[in-house]
Amino acid sequence: LSAAPPLAGAPAGPPGSLELDGEGAVAALRLAARLLGCGDAELLTALNSRTISAGGEEMVICKKLPEARASRDALAKALYERLFDHIIFALNGSLAAVGQGSGRGAAAASSAGIGILDIFG
Repeated sequence: LSAAPPLAGAPAGPPGSLELDGEGAVAALRLAARLLGCGDAELLTALNSRTISAGGEEMVICKKLPEARASRDALAKALYERLFDHIIFALNGSLAAVGQGSGRGAAAASSAGIGILDIFG
C-alpha cells in the first residue's frame, strides 16, 4: 500500500517513454514496483498495455498516453482505498477491544466504532 505515493510520479505512456520522463519518474516506478512486489518491466507493461483474449488467441494492445495515465491513477486510487479501509478496520478492532475491556459490557463494545463517509472519493 505504500506504493501509491510513488506511483503518482511514475511514468505512464507508450513503451519506451520511461526515459522521456526523467530520473525522478524512473525512481518512482522502481520504488512502486518494489513495494508492490513486482518487477519494473512488469509494472510498466501492466500500465501501458492490455491483453484481449478471443477465440483462444491473445492480443496485446498498447494503450495511448491518456489511457496509460488513467491506469496509473486507477491503481493509485485502489491502493489508497485499500489503505483507508485497512486503517478503519484496525481502528474499529482496537475500539472494540477497548470497549470489551472497559467492563461496560457488550453494548459498549458493539457501539464503539468509526464510520466515515467520503463524498469526494
